[in-house]
Amino acid sequence: MASNEKVLQESHIRGAIFMILVVTGTIGFSDLVKKVDELLERGKIKDNVILQIGDSDYIPKNCKYFKFKPSLEPYYKMADLVISHGGAATTFEAVCKGIKLISINNPHRIDRHQEDLLTVLSKNKNLLWCRNLAELDKYIAKAEKFKFKKYIKPVCEIHKEIIRFLDKI
Repeated sequence: MASNEKVLQESHIRGAIFMILVVTGTIGFSDLVKKVDELLERGKIKDNVILQIGDSDYIPKNCKYFKFKPSLEPYYKMADLVISHGGAATTFEAVCKGIKLISINNPHRIDRHQEDLLTVLSKNKNLLWCRNLAELDKYIAKAEKFKFKKYIKPVCEIHKEIIRFLDKI
């Protein structure tokens, strides 16, 4: 049995292994960690969950977790669904890999960059944007049948803008 298989159990809904990876980013997102742990405790999530908690204050009691890893790549490979803060790095890693993604913007962030990013990607159906953490269990159920669209990277043309700028000098 591979080491990853020890973590996973049979899913209650699908009759197969199903794994949810929750990513909070470096600064952490204690509200998200606590909500997922609560949903696990109440039986609202019966799937396998691994939490990356970063510097979150809350320590989960109902699933495996870690603070940091050099790479999340092995976890992305196991994940059927990612639930994440709205940070650009995690968001683009998941959508570029074609993994189902539920994003929750961290309301404790000073700026609104997460909301700006999630607005565009949710309109394009690249992810589900859960705007209210109290509704996370509904979004997990919705993700099972939601038709996520493949993210297509835009063509980078910044070099043309630089050339135009330099031509004006």
